[in-house]
Amino acid sequence: MEIAGVGTVYRYQGRANFSHQIAEADRIMIKECKKINGGKPVVVDQQMRDLGVVAMRNSQSTTNVNATADRIGPTMSISGTARTSTTGTSGGLRNMNQELLFKCVPQ
Repeated sequence: MEIAGVGTVYRYQGRANFSHQIAEADRIMIKECKKINGGKPVVVDQQMRDLGVVAMRNSQSTTNVNATADRIGPTMSISGTARTSTTGTSGGLRNMNQELLFKCVPQ
């Protein structure tokens, strides 16, 4: 696309959560500029977009019951206790996207 005062620019769009994704953007821009004019990329605008959060959760519950049954005459009596314990973990990963506008500058 053409931007007044800047000239012809190209767009790269992709994930930006991890360093290898940012390195991949650099690799693709370098490859593209070599193909276009043998030059190197210069970023003229960078936008980061938050696409939301991926949440992960895990939990486990355990219940222990202690009970006794007694016959008192014609009736049956049951008494006891129950204890429940729960453990769990949760985590999240922000999902980021990057959009880069770059031009290819001859070397």
